[in-house]
Parts: sequence; structure tokens; C-alpha cells
Amino acid sequence: MKNLVKSLLEIFILYPYCAGLCFVCLGWIVSIMLDTLDEQYHSEQAPIRVNGDMMQWKTQLIKWKHHYLDLCELIEQINRCFGIFLFIFITTIYVRTITTSFAMMVSLRGRYHGGIIFYPLQLLQDHIHFIAVVYIPNRIHQRVLHYNL
Repeated sequence: MKNLVKSLLEIFILYPYCAGLCFVCLGWIVSIMLDTLDEQYHSEQAPIRVNGDMMQWKTQLIKWKHHYLDLCELIEQINRCFGIFLFIFITTIYVRTITTSFAMMVSLRGRYHGGIIFYPLQLLQDHIHFIAVVYIPNRIHQRVLHYNL
């Protein structure tokens, strides 16, 4: 019974971390794809305007629009898939930050100073995870706003 509880706790901790890591990787890939689309647009825009070939310009615009809509669909799929995992991940970080802060204050006020090194490291790790999970959607949002202007 004790091993079962330990295994379940490891699964409940492992899955949100893996989902968070997968979300960060997929989000970063989408962000890079948006940057690539932007670079293609700016690098090919000038030669097409100089040559004046409107048919080629329309074809290129349709291609870029198709890629952009595919990226938006991918973002929606990521949102649907990872929404609950990210909620669990962020909630876990939030609760652990609060409990770690209280435990650090108790250890500072008491005579037990064994966690004096562990607690700040745990807080730093939680903040890094939180920033990574929040930064990726913000980066994608900024890229999408850039294209809509």
C-alpha cells in the first residue's frame, strides 16, 4: 500500500512536469515558426514589389496566410491539450511557493536551520518553472499581435 501511494505521488508530480516541459518545447517551436514566417515575409516582400508581378505576390500571400492559419490551429490544439496540465502545474508551483515560504520562516525563527539552503533553492526553482511556463504564451501572443497589425 505504501509503495502504491508513493507511485501515485510520483505520477502526479511527474506528469505535470513532463506536460509543462512539452508545452514549453511546443510553444517555443511555434514561436520560432512565427519568426520564420515573419522573416520570409520581410525578405521576399521587397523583390516582389520591385518586379511588380502581382500574380506571384497573390500566390505568396495565400501561402503565408495558409501557414499562419495552420500555426493558429496548432496553437489552439496545444491550448486544448495542455490546458488542464498547465493548470495543475501552475497550481502546484503556487502552493509549493507558499508552503516553502512559510517553512523557511519557521526554520529561520526556530532552532532548526537545516532548510536554510534548501528553501531558497526550492523557491528559485519554482520561480524559474513559473517564468518559463508564462513566458512562452506571452512570446506567442506578442508574435501574433505583430502579425495582426
